[in-house]
Amino acid sequence: MRLLFISILLISFCACKTNENGTKISVLKEYQKRGTVLSLPKKTTKGTVSDKEYYFRTDNINYFIKFSESYITALDLNKYVNQTIVIKGSIKNGLWEPKQPQAITSAKQPEKARSGPYITIERIYKNKK
Repeated sequence: MRLLFISILLISFCACKTNENGTKISVLKEYQKRGTVLSLPKKTTKGTVSDKEYYFRTDNINYFIKFSESYITALDLNKYVNQTIVIKGSIKNGLWEPKQPQAITSAKQPEKARSGPYITIERIYKNKK
């Protein structure tokens, strides 16, 4: 009975990790996956369009690419936009951006933190057809 309890405790401890901000994230899958790199405009909560964001489309799902946890940069990925590639990465669930501290006297309303499934990329392989 104790062995079963310890096993369950270890599995639950390993499945949930914390990032650099101390926020808990859960790793859903780690694998090699084929998909398309997309560059889409970022829409703010006010409806304005700002910088571009990168997404990895696989299995008809667009996953936000979180560069702060990836081994690649946006410059590395830019040459693969609208191309199908094979990557080694992880799908995780958590905050997409780190929380930005707001000044107490700031008149701006803080943007809502976006969260949900996202992907981190460890390596890009050449497209193997």
